[in-house]
Amino acid sequence: MSPATRVSAQQQAAVDRVAAAHSAEMRAVHALGAVVLLVVVGGYTLAVRPWLHLRAATRGLEAAAAAAEREALRLERDHEATREAAEALAAARRVATMGPDRLRREIAHLVEQGRALEPDDPYKAAVRVTAGPAGPAAGGETVPVEEAVRKAIGRHVEQIGLAVETAAAPLLARPDLPAALRALVTETQAAIGPATVALHEAMLQAFARYPDFWRQWEQEPALYAGVSPEAGDAARRIDDALARALRQLAAMSATLQNQTRAYRDRAGDLRERHRQAAHRLAALRAGSAWMPLGLDDGVRLYPLLAGALALTLYYRLRRALAVRRDLADLEPDRFAPSWLLVGPRMPGRWWALALLAVPMAAAVSVAAVLLADRSVFVTPAGEWSPVVTAGYAIPYTVLGLLSIVEWARLATGQRDATARRAAGSVHPPAEQGSPRPATASERR
Repeated sequence: MSPATRVSAQQQAAVDRVAAAHSAEMRAVHALGAVVLLVVVGGYTLAVRPWLHLRAATRGLEAAAAAAEREALRLERDHEATREAAEALAAARRVATMGPDRLRREIAHLVEQGRALEPDDPYKAAVRVTAGPAGPAAGGETVPVEEAVRKAIGRHVEQIGLAVETAAAPLLARPDLPAALRALVTETQAAIGPATVALHEAMLQAFARYPDFWRQWEQEPALYAGVSPEAGDAARRIDDALARALRQLAAMSATLQNQTRAYRDRAGDLRERHRQAAHRLAALRAGSAWMPLGLDDGVRLYPLLAGALALTLYYRLRRALAVRRDLADLEPDRFAPSWLLVGPRMPGRWWALALLAVPMAAAVSVAAVLLADRSVFVTPAGEWSPVVTAGYAIPYTVLGLLSIVEWARLATGQRDATARRAAGSVHPPAEQGSPRPATASERR
């Protein structure tokens, strides 16, 4: 064998050894990548995500159920206030409706007293009356019967306004009174006030024109319209305002009752779903009882494991990428193709980079979710601890940042001294040239 043939055979053997070493390295890198992806994705799918989802579901469902129960209680209080307002206004309406009959009896009693003293003109006789709502009594001041009748008319109309005020005052004093109910009560007060003043004036005018106006109530129903058109109009305005308020209160009461029932049903449904989520979380923890640290500790350690595996994989891939660049003349994609290291202008590059970003994204996202939850890093007593949080947050942050940096360097193809040394250890000597690896047929 000539010296030139011997040198060529040595070069080919060196190239074949480099190719075989790089092929073995790529197989190891691919195996590492597959293991990392299986561990990261499998751990997230089987343990981490169900744990995070069920914890969030239990807290969210419990909070939603409590909010629904609070809303149901608020609606019940509003419904109770509406019922009280309806009862008070209904009582005020009864006072207004029964007023003419009570006023007739009171005036008849006064006239009867005056007739006993002055048979010819009982209204000029002086009688002793009280100024209270109880009407005439044996005692009090002595006034003519006509003056006593005027005072009785004033007390009678005042009782209507007082009944409305008595109904409205405790309601308007409540700070939690619904705005719609407050507006309704205020509007009813505003409508009845002028009407009672008009009724008082109309009754006094009727008495001045015809002192025995009250006698017509003895033969027909006691209605204000029989006294005068003005009195009938004022009484109608009072009754219309109270009737309108009662109709609106009935509608509000029905609406509040339906809403309360709906929120009670919603709270019951949310409580049942919370019970189911808590049961599933307990079953998940029981299923992982074989783990030495338990499911909760395993989830807390997951970002550290995912970040460490991501850094290891990125480092190995950058070394392999540096070697493939130095072996570019040998066309490494021909004898050692890779589904993780794809050239800048080759199809599937972004899919490969996205696949490599999975462990980094899993570590960073899970770490962010855990750090945002104060109930994760607690002491054995169940209290949140800043020391425990910092003990996990620092390595989370370091591994997350390093993983992002390494992935970015891998994506942009940056090389460092370590990768260049790794590449130089497998590159054939420059003086020997760089022939392509021999195929099986060539070796034969």
